[in-house]
Amino acid sequence: MAVSEDGVVFLKDVNCEKEYKDKFYVETLIKDAISEVGVPNVVQVITDNAPKLHDESLYELIKRGLQNMVISDEWSTYREDNVSKAYLVKEKNLDNIWWDKVYYILTFTEPIYDMLRIMDTDKPTLHLVYEMWDEMIEKVKKSIYRHEGDERSIFYEVVYDILIDRWTKSSTPLHCMAHSLNPRWLLDPKSWWLVHGASIPLLQNLALKLLGQPSSSSCCERNWSTRCGILEVMYLTHLKELEFLELLAYLLMNWIWRW
Repeated sequence: MAVSEDGVVFLKDVNCEKEYKDKFYVETLIKDAISEVGVPNVVQVITDNAPKLHDESLYELIKRGLQNMVISDEWSTYREDNVSKAYLVKEKNLDNIWWDKVYYILTFTEPIYDMLRIMDTDKPTLHLVYEMWDEMIEKVKKSIYRHEGDERSIFYEVVYDILIDRWTKSSTPLHCMAHSLNPRWLLDPKSWWLVHGASIPLLQNLALKLLGQPSSSSCCERNWSTRCGILEVMYLTHLKELEFLELLAYLLMNWIWRW
């Protein structure tokens, strides 16, 4: 997938069947794609992100479900199979202090999850990363300090070090540049540059490229799902032409993105 100031475009997919998918193979694919697009046209390369799951209502639902399970008659039947394990599970699920700890973990990780959820889309968010990162760190700190009642929390220092380590590995100069080019007006950033950037065309061109970039590879998810669906149809209809698959995926994905 390629993302430009005009939106998302599906370029192609690659059949990796029978290939040893190590870092060298992936590097070769990325280099080939860059060559095909043209080095001057490439702003950044994004790889896959794993989806995250967090929901307070889901937490409450799971809590009640597990507690109902361990006090049920069926659980008593299972308990005879492994008494010590069943007792430990029941003890934890009925322990409100243990559930308070679980809730505390969900509370201070919620700002992290919220940021990941916003960034893990196909929308232009590259210019928002810097500011949202600072806000997320502050929310995590306040949550931990509020729970521990101490602004010299050793636990927060551990969490902070983990977050900083992740940021160091993931951040690029593009995040800083996109942040600095974000005018922060009520007007959409790209629209602002189209209206006010005509006098500085080089900077305007750079801004339009960066402000149209996503922060994750979510736009590829539809591609993979669509390709799997096409493969299933081809299998059921006994079609084996790989070129037909690639052409169909190209046409279908670009039709979807234009809608």
